[in-house]
Amino acid sequence: MSGIRIGALTIHPLGAAIALGVLASYYLARFTGMRREIPRAHVSFIHLSALLGAVFGARMPSAAEGRFFEPPGQWTLSPSFALLGAFALIEFARFRLQGAVKRGEAYDLVVIAAAPLLVFLSLASMSLGFWSELIITLPPLLALTILRRSGSPRGQVSALAFALLALGAFLRLALPGDTARALDLPEPALLGVMATFIAALLFRETKREAKLLAEAAANEAARRASPAAPAIETVEDDEEPAAD
Repeated sequence: MSGIRIGALTIHPLGAAIALGVLASYYLARFTGMRREIPRAHVSFIHLSALLGAVFGARMPSAAEGRFFEPPGQWTLSPSFALLGAFALIEFARFRLQGAVKRGEAYDLVVIAAAPLLVFLSLASMSLGFWSELIITLPPLLALTILRRSGSPRGQVSALAFALLALGAFLRLALPGDTARALDLPEPALLGVMATFIAALLFRETKREAKLLAEAAANEAARRASPAAPAIETVEDDEEPAAD
């Protein structure tokens, strides 16, 4: 199934999946930001940054070959460079926001919002007969299903999602059959390395924030447990001492 023709217009399953997934992800990002008390302006800025980074990053291998402006049929989207572009612009967005949104919050927001995109990409892959690609898209969805409503610490959802994305990418690389390539390297290998790096970064930050929270809780408990300094009472004599 290469596409659905409506007159002169051809709708490709992959393109339709990306378009619908991006639209749904924006509204899910707004809903997630509202639940996590992230200002809407920050949510929109981070989501748009991740989207632009992914779009331009996905075409970078084609740009290196001088085909950036050619029709879509002449180049292949690169998931690994899309992830690299999204990562770069998310970090840029955090820099511009001057730390108003923590790294774990930003990546949780983007990863949860990406769930509809992963669903539509999975459906498109099945319609095109690319069953092996489900190994890459389904593991992150599993992480989101397990942790999204569990009240997990900030950054843990996205860290696990990227770790499972890396696992799926390396499993796809180990399967027989041809895989896409970017800059003459296997696409799953590049995707797995990039996802592993982001997962390690998020796990490190999650561990550091958990340590800081534990120290703050211990200090607060010690402060409440320490006895208050006894009040010094002064007794004032109402009468003057008798003169000799």
